[in-house]
Amino acid sequence: MRKMCAPTTIFISYAHEDGSKLATKLSEDLATRGYQIWLDQKRLRAAANWSREIEEELDAADVGSR
Repeated sequence: MRKMCAPTTIFISYAHEDGSKLATKLSEDLATRGYQIWLDQKRLRAAANWSREIEEELDAADVGSR
């Protein structure tokens, strides 16, 4: 029997000025391959403490950078 593993969580960070389209495309491509993606465009709530939420999500991600 094959053990089920949780999907790898990936935090995507990018420059809003020129990286938004690429980040969106990358997140969509990775999601279709079974990865769990954190991308601020889709995950930040309007009233959220953005810096705290980003730190928490980055700490929780399997793949990301500081």
